[in-house]
Amino acid sequence: MEPSHLSLAVLAQEAYRESRSLLHSRLTENRYAWELFRRAIVEQDEQAWQYILTLYNHLVISWIHQCAPALLLSREDAQSLANETFARFARSCGAQKFTSIASLPALMAYLKLCVRSTVLDELRRQQVRNMYELKIDEVVAEPRIEDPAEGVVERLDAEGLWHLLASLTRRDECIILHCVYVQGLTPRDIQQRYADLFPSIEDVYRVKRNVLDRLKRSAQLKAFLEEHV
Repeated sequence: MEPSHLSLAVLAQEAYRESRSLLHSRLTENRYAWELFRRAIVEQDEQAWQYILTLYNHLVISWIHQCAPALLLSREDAQSLANETFARFARSCGAQKFTSIASLPALMAYLKLCVRSTVLDELRRQQVRNMYELKIDEVVAEPRIEDPAEGVVERLDAEGLWHLLASLTRRDECIILHCVYVQGLTPRDIQQRYADLFPSIEDVYRVKRNVLDRLKRSAQLKAFLEEHV
């Protein structure tokens, strides 16, 4: 039966089958998935959009993590970026543009492009927040001092360093180091994002001080420095 004659439920099932074949490089046809997108974009069928969100949400979230592994996104943050990606896709891929996208692979490529644009926007927003959201109480609570361990974390090559730190630290300690020295987050940002690990800002300060103090005494880190710095 022609895709245009199928119910949305049946069409979504066939679209799911085609999409799985595409991901496993076995795609032989894509007319069902294309028709599902056509109904959503050209006919502005809200139920068709709901099927698309259900079918491709997991894929979009996996792309988001691939594009921005350093963000250490929570499940809620990743879902928020996925929602923003789909909204961007809906805005930018109107009825006229859709007619020039003739296949499921092309649609997926366009959706992935929207993922990259969304992630870049989020990175820019974080940079702006990091520049302007340093709170006076945080400065008072933790005066800036010269700390050799902090300098180490700031200047070493990321790939080798984070493999080493993962073996030397607990999960909460590694998260703090990554948030501070890679993402540039403030203690308040860290506490709000990982409230399950850090019930208060004081917990963030305490864990950071402890892990930096331990890293200064680490023989493994010292050996790494002598080899790489």
